Amino acid sequence: MYNTNFVNVPGGFNAGAQQGGIGHHADPNSPRLFTENLANVLTEVFVLRDLATEALKGIQGAYHASHLPSNTAHVIAELKLALESLMSILRSSGVGALPLLPTPPVSGATPTATAGSANAGPAQPVVPTEAQLLAEANTMVKVLYDTLGKKQESASVVANLLAVEQTNRGAK
Repeated sequence: MYNTNFVNVPGGFNAGAQQGGIGHHADPNSPRLFTENLANVLTEVFVLRDLATEALKGIQGAYHASHLPSNTAHVIAELKLALESLMSILRSSGVGALPLLPTPPVSGATPTATAGSANAGPAQPVVPTEAQLLAEANTMVKVLYDTLGKKQESASVVANLLAVEQTNRGAK
């Protein structure tokens, strides 16, 4: 049903190298290659979303008389293959190493309304400023430092109790 192999698809994963655009000597950090890799990942995510929606519909309609469980099993198998393909693309392209930013909630949108539009892109993520990232990092470091301090205090209390118990045994 869905072609999840983007190697031989026009505009697919290796299309730039096949068309002479990006060859073996291209800079792996070039913005053009990054843009192509990101487009490939987004295409794969949309395929994955469509397959997941189709599998969910098959599962929800499992008890209807017209439902064929083999169709749902086939879609789930395709979904697993698409997920493996996405993981492979994320690993090989380096796009999977990028952090995920939270997307803002879409006001007035329902999950069925947004899933039905195949050409609609994802909501734009809120990109935090450098000051916000720095404040968040400082907060996390402080929390970790406080947690480590509490653990060290607890460990010293236990060590002192064990030392007192050991000296009491030696005195008896």
